[in-house]
Amino acid sequence: MTDGMTDANTPGTAEQERKTQRPVDFSPVTTICGIGTAAIGILGIVGLYLSLPLFSGIIPGYKPISFSAALLWVFLGLALAVIAKRPLQGIPRTVLAGVLGLIIIIQLIEFPLNILGDHFFIEHLSIQTSSALMGVPISPISPVTSGLILPAGLSLLILLFAPELSEKNPRIRDISGIVGIFVIFMSLVFIISYLYGAPFFSGTRIIPISLLSAFALLLFGLGQVTASGPSAVPLKYFTGTSTQALLFRMFIPLTLVIILSDELLHIVITFYEPVNDALVFALVVSVFMLVTIVVVGRAARSVSSAIDRAELKRREAEMELRAAYEQLAAQEEELRQQYDDLSRNQQALSEREIQYRTILRTAMDGFCLVDLKGAFIDVNDAFCSMFGYTREEMLKFSLPDIEVKESKEVIAIHMKEILRKGSDRFETRYRCKDGRIIDAEVSVVYTGSPQAPFFTFHRDVTERNRAEKAHEQAKKKLNLLNSVTFNDIQNAIFSASGYVQLMKGDLSDKKLSGFMDKLEELLGRINHFLEFAHSYQDMGIKPPLWQNVNHVFLIAISHLDFSKINHRVELDGLEIFADPLLEQAFQILGRNILTHGGTVTQVSLSYTVMPDECVKIIYQDNGRGIPDSIKAGIFTRDFLQKKGMDLFLVREILEITGMSIVENGEPGTGARFEITVPKGGYRFVNQ
Repeated sequence: MTDGMTDANTPGTAEQERKTQRPVDFSPVTTICGIGTAAIGILGIVGLYLSLPLFSGIIPGYKPISFSAALLWVFLGLALAVIAKRPLQGIPRTVLAGVLGLIIIIQLIEFPLNILGDHFFIEHLSIQTSSALMGVPISPISPVTSGLILPAGLSLLILLFAPELSEKNPRIRDISGIVGIFVIFMSLVFIISYLYGAPFFSGTRIIPISLLSAFALLLFGLGQVTASGPSAVPLKYFTGTSTQALLFRMFIPLTLVIILSDELLHIVITFYEPVNDALVFALVVSVFMLVTIVVVGRAARSVSSAIDRAELKRREAEMELRAAYEQLAAQEEELRQQYDDLSRNQQALSEREIQYRTILRTAMDGFCLVDLKGAFIDVNDAFCSMFGYTREEMLKFSLPDIEVKESKEVIAIHMKEILRKGSDRFETRYRCKDGRIIDAEVSVVYTGSPQAPFFTFHRDVTERNRAEKAHEQAKKKLNLLNSVTFNDIQNAIFSASGYVQLMKGDLSDKKLSGFMDKLEELLGRINHFLEFAHSYQDMGIKPPLWQNVNHVFLIAISHLDFSKINHRVELDGLEIFADPLLEQAFQILGRNILTHGGTVTQVSLSYTVMPDECVKIIYQDNGRGIPDSIKAGIFTRDFLQKKGMDLFLVREILEITGMSIVENGEPGTGARFEITVPKGGYRFVNQ
């Protein structure tokens, strides 16, 4: 067959395969067989009641069906139909099982008694009752019927409890199927014996089975086979899409039909008068050849279709297998590449880990990994050296063992706080192996690792703190000395100035009086320089802080006589990061306005944001201004020494936090001091 033909037949073949793969439901066949069995029993009762041999025995002159057998076929047929319709549960199943059990027990007793020529009392009662009702003598049940009802009833009992029994033994339904085959075989034997005019056990003391009961047995056996299901014997060999099942479905029925038809044709042809055997043989062979050709042709088409489907599936499977192989090969190559990349990454990680471990082990600062309980997971050499322990000894300790400043409970609270914040930096005190107490600066980061969540660095700052403490003490002593010295000098200057004033009052010589004026001026300048030195000494001592410019300006001018000067402030909540001496810087600017500004009546303080995101603070008055010739030097130290103006100190205070100051006013219209604040050095508290 060509590929084109295969492709053309694919839709029909696929549809046929889809249909044949559906689970086969034999329940309708089982129901029909059960109803047919019950109908045969009813037909027998009607025939007995109406004395119609055609109904009670089919063939006149032979044994009619017994009343008890007819009743049994009615009950067994209806029971089979009900079981096929839906599985029974609860009381209905219990009642049906009880009746079946009673029938089996009765037939188990009746069977041997019947063979011996006697009957169970229930059969006697059935014969007497039916004879009285029908008005004619009724024959008893055949031992053959009684004997075959036993396995049939047992098989029906198995089907009744099959759902539960199948869970323990999945092959339990095979028993019902095998019993059904046996019943079908026995019924066919008895039916064929009737067709040949020689019923089994006819003329003996054993009562033969009636032809009507044989047909009932045939239908009941067929119903038992179908009720067992397609997964049980014998239907499992006939269902499905396999070639074996296909051949079984074709040739086993064909064989049975040939055998039965041969006998039936022979009986029918020779029934009325004898016919030449050669003619009969030729006729039978011709009919069977025709039937065989038709059946074998259908079988060949079915087998060919099955082979085509199998070949198509094989090709599809081969293509899928080839595609899967190619996909697997591609995935294998991809996995190999990923494995190589992973190996390289792993090697790089290992090398990086070795580098990090080497760095940590050789670091100057102590390093350790700490778990949630404070135990040391790993430490470097510097950490061990800091405390005087070996690495093995250190790994046996935890933070509470070396901590001096915090208790175990406080450490636990501190660790929870670090868990919340993610990191921390603080100072604490540790106890070393030799009993020394050291100061340590600790930096902690929470990594989230379940094994070692805290990544910590420890630095011994004992010497640094000691040096800082000594420095602070020296600075206090120096400040005390400076303060005492400044006060003594200022007191001496004040006394000298007093004496100069007294001497000036007693001098009549103008020349000496001029010398005294010069001396008084020099004493004033000396006092001014002392005040400048005192202010310059305090500059940078305290850390810078955020200060509201408006508040600082108002406090600064509150120490000056600004009662005759109007001031206007437009700063919008501007704050700058500056040295605490910012107030003195504004006070110096205000004092210079009062001293050198002339007739100043207006002072303004405003700001503007520059394109480079710096802020320019503008301090402006309406006085005489500053001449252009001295603008460039007013903020220098030389100008301070010559003129005594403190603008050099203003510049120094502002430069501590990166600010600068210039004067850009017009002479004659007032001074204009511009303070430039860098980006990040200002903020607006109301925005």
